Amino acid sequence: MKQRFYVKLGIIFALILALLIPQSFLMDLVNERTAYRQQACQSIEQSWSSAQTLAGPVLIVPYHLTYNAKEKVIVNKKETIKVTEVTPDEFLYLIPKQLHIESKLESSTRYRGIYQIPVYDSQLQVKGEFTNQALLNVISANKDKKIRWDKPQLSVLVTDQRGIAAPPSLMWNSAQLAFEPDVNLPRTTAGMHSTLPELATDIASTVAFDFNLKLRGMIAMSFSLLSENTQVQLAANWANPSFIGELLPEKRDITA
Repeated sequence: MKQRFYVKLGIIFALILALLIPQSFLMDLVNERTAYRQQACQSIEQSWSSAQTLAGPVLIVPYHLTYNAKEKVIVNKKETIKVTEVTPDEFLYLIPKQLHIESKLESSTRYRGIYQIPVYDSQLQVKGEFTNQALLNVISANKDKKIRWDKPQLSVLVTDQRGIAAPPSLMWNSAQLAFEPDVNLPRTTAGMHSTLPELATDIASTVAFDFNLKLRGMIAMSFSLLSENTQVQLAANWANPSFIGELLPEKRDITA
């Protein structure tokens, strides 16, 4: 009986080993096809643009505080107080109070060999409003210092700047302004910015903005919700969407 048991056990192990051989061939084939598909994505990405994430807009307000700084100095073994006027450069980074994004995404397919890679053109309408309360807070907290405000700018960030078909026009408080390439922010350049007129610093106020943006990308379209209250409406002709991120859509209507 014991001998028959070991024979059966040996047959089972032999079958397991025999099944592992074709499985390893299949895994090699899957890995090879996955690598080829990644190469196809990279090839199309070189002449199109990558998966996009829209972040912003962000309102950047540079300003300079001038005040007297006291410093202990030892001269001839005597400690004295040296007063120096300093003017450091400071920046305020403001997010919108309200932000509404409406996107109509038109997808199509590019081919590399047997591989199909989805790409898209997205027509975005972005509008909302900023408040100047942060500027008033800076003035209130530095009443004993001189404040000089520089011209603010509005920056819009994307993952791949090549996807911006053309810099759009910005409607800022009923005034039409131009966007320029680059976001003028540290550690990133992908996006666009617009130089704005000075903001009110004597009374609380809101400023409305509105712009349309044509953005190209592939694989995925994401949004960074950089505002106090954000609403995103997205329509697309892709039949099988998948939703990612920490927030799922409140309403979904998926048809053929």
